[in-house]
Order: sequence, then structure tokens, then C-alpha cells
Amino acid sequence: MDGIEKQKNRVIIGAHPLAGRIFVRAGDGGVTAAKLFVSLIKEIGIFGKTAPDYGPERRGAPVGTNFIISGKELRTQASFQNLSFSIVVNPDDAGWKKAQWRDAVVEGGVIILNTKHSVEDASKRYLIPKSITLVTCNVINFRKSRKVPETITLLAVALKSLVSKGMEFSEDYLSNKWKTIIAKEFSGKALAEKIVQNNMEAFWGTYHDVRLFDAEEVKKVVHDSINASGFEKSSPDKLLTGSEAVAEVWRQINPGVFAMFPITSSTEVGQTFSQFWADGRVDIEFIHTESEHSSFMIIIAAVTAGCKGSDINRLTGHVIW
Repeated sequence: MDGIEKQKNRVIIGAHPLAGRIFVRAGDGGVTAAKLFVSLIKEIGIFGKTAPDYGPERRGAPVGTNFIISGKELRTQASFQNLSFSIVVNPDDAGWKKAQWRDAVVEGGVIILNTKHSVEDASKRYLIPKSITLVTCNVINFRKSRKVPETITLLAVALKSLVSKGMEFSEDYLSNKWKTIIAKEFSGKALAEKIVQNNMEAFWGTYHDVRLFDAEEVKKVVHDSINASGFEKSSPDKLLTGSEAVAEVWRQINPGVFAMFPITSSTEVGQTFSQFWADGRVDIEFIHTESEHSSFMIIIAAVTAGCKGSDINRLTGHVIW
């Protein structure tokens, strides 16, 4: 996909950020799905960020994952207010008030419900305003037959809604990019190749099956007449999570001692940094501790002995020089 086409896609999205939120339970893959989606739309020229909410630390607790996309570089954080996309895995989940996923959506926004109900029935059942586009699709069968999370599959509908606005891409091109992204995410899993194939089938099957509205002619006219001036800056070649970025900073600092107790929300920092250590990219003492307090005491001892030390915990993290 050439740079001009990506630039035109950025014009269509516009400079005003579009916010989205995935309403799920912990363990449903919402955090992973949002990260993968932002990685995917980068391949068609769009800027994106994602950040999860961290609530009760237990599997099954309600967890919202926020993402934000734009045609220009983002300088704001993802938000769960003024949503352009509301993606709901289970609209009857008592863990989420309907007002949370319905009333936060702006006029002209899209609500995507995983439900067996038709659009007409769901509109009445959940009192969806007429100013909002409602899309219903039942992807539970994909979860049962292919063992894939609904979260990743439902984001195919979000992609389709962007296409309805006029964005263009070669499906072969994006499918290859999507396969690479998913393969990287699940490379450490058993039966990784099967997981990738199942997610590909569920995602593109949903993309082709879902119906929004017929905007084919409008899309062609708009895209052919776009003036892309002002949207020259492209999305970055590589995306990092916040945790990966923090780990990369520590890799460059190369402290003498790194003490790690894995706990939400900093687990990925230690996980990424431990891979640096395993690959020989840092020359340190890496210590996996049994608690946050013990990791902090280790770096106090390290600094007392004249060594640079750092640790990561669930709040702001600590570093002592």
C-alpha cells in the first residue's frame, strides 16, 4: 500500500481523535484485541493509542479497554468518554450498566453488540438513540467452533465502519499484515499456527458478513477527490505498549540490579525486560522476587553497595540510584 493512499485514509479519519471502548470481563482478551487493532490500522496509515482500565485484580471482573485513533499524531490519552465506537461483548452483562456503553457514545457514533438480536429488536431492547448507528452480530459461534475470543472478532466490525466512511485498502495487503501481527502476538502459545488461522477466519468472516449501509458509490467519489495536504506525517513504523517503552528505557539505562515482582499493571515491563536479559541485551543482576516489598529492599541494598538499582511495582514504580 503506497504512502499516498495511506495519506488519503488519514484525511478521511481527520485530525479530530475518534475514541473507542471495548466492554468486557477480565480474561476475555479486551486488552490484547485493542492493541492488535491499533497495530492493524497503523498499516493503513492511521495513528492509534490504547490503554486499559485496571479494576479488581481477578479473572472475570469488568474491564474496559480504551483506544483512540486519528489521522494526525496523537497527543491525548485514550478516553472512555465521547466514544465514536462502543464494542460490547455481552450487552446483558450485569457487570456493566447499559448507560456506560450506550450513553457515552456521541451522535454519529457506532455501537457494536455481540448478540443474536436483530438491529431492530436490539434498538428497542437497549433503547439505542436513533442518532447512533447500531450494528449487531453474533460471533459466539466463532468462539465455540474456533476457540477465539469475541473481542478480536468484533473489531472487524469497527474496521468495516471505517471503510464505510471512505477508507480504502487492498484486502490481500491488510490480511497479510494482520496475519503477521497475530502471529507475533501468539508466537509463544501452543498450537500458535492454529490460533492464528482461527482468528483470521473469524475476523475476516465477520468483516464480510456484517452489513452497515451501502456507501460504495459515496466512498469511491470521496476517495478519488481527496486533497491530502496537511496529512503528510505517517504513523510510526513500530508501535510499543507503554510497558514495552518503559522496559526499553531501562534497557538503555542498563542498571546494575533489576528486581521484579510481576503484578498488574506493570507485569509487561518485567516480562519485556526479562527477555532483554535472557537475550543478553543487558548486563545486570535480574532478580524475580516474591513480593513488592522484597524487590524494593533488594534495590535499597544494591544502592547501599554502590550499584544502580531499579524495580517495578503496580503503582508508579521505584528507581534508586
